Amino acid sequence: MSPSKSTSSRDAWARRAAAWERTSKDSETSSAGYNDALLEAARIDMDQSVLDLAAGMGDPTIAIAERIGLSGQVVALDQSPVMLAGARRRAHENGLSNIEYVASDMMVLPFADAFFDAVTCRYGLMFPHDRGVAAAEARRVLKPGARAAFVVWGPYEDNTVYATVRRTVLNFFEEPGGDKGPVRHIFASDGSLTETLVAAGFTDVEELPITNSAVVSGDGSAWRNRLERSYFDRIAKLDVAGCADLDRALAKAFEPYRENDGYRVTTHAKIGAGAAPGG
Repeated sequence: MSPSKSTSSRDAWARRAAAWERTSKDSETSSAGYNDALLEAARIDMDQSVLDLAAGMGDPTIAIAERIGLSGQVVALDQSPVMLAGARRRAHENGLSNIEYVASDMMVLPFADAFFDAVTCRYGLMFPHDRGVAAAEARRVLKPGARAAFVVWGPYEDNTVYATVRRTVLNFFEEPGGDKGPVRHIFASDGSLTETLVAAGFTDVEELPITNSAVVSGDGSAWRNRLERSYFDRIAKLDVAGCADLDRALAKAFEPYRENDGYRVTTHAKIGAGAAPGG
């Protein structure tokens, strides 16, 4: 990644960090079900040394730190020091001292070959300029036979909250692209994640879907959190009346998913896992 692209991406995530801080749970790891599946795929156990890529606000870093115990260590790596500050705060509130924080690009990892017992990456592999290089770096720092596991998003339309909010917001601001999934869904097609991991040198590769259907609150909190995290720059330009108009547009967009007092929404992600050769 060129310095300008790296700096631009880092600055963008720094601007998002405050919104993520406001919408993250203060004392518990969110999306625990997905985190558990990721840790199982990476075969994380007590006393291990683990690298968590694109750690952000600490998911799944905190879950890893709890699983490996005080004699293990997890390195939380993210390109945004601001996001890592949020992860550090959450870890402190959870009484965890077995975490190291490293601000770095995941395409150029500052670690020796064959250094870690496991590598995880939750919703991060979609974003590097060269995803193959990022995957190969993850493989490089793994001990022979150790495993890396990556969670990525599945098809755009299978993720109700994200797709509905994105489509509604872009239509509201008269911007194109609402019906097309962004880069976060680059691995939506079956086998695409497997192809990337195999090309990066992983062996024993598996790719599994993670789908869920649930009823969320009908009070609008689901879309308001997504608004604040992803579209804070747009809503900051609206006055009170404009915010009310956008909220009504979102309520209308979610109405087809109405179920009693809430909304029936789906999520679709996948886990790809593979081992470093040898071992």
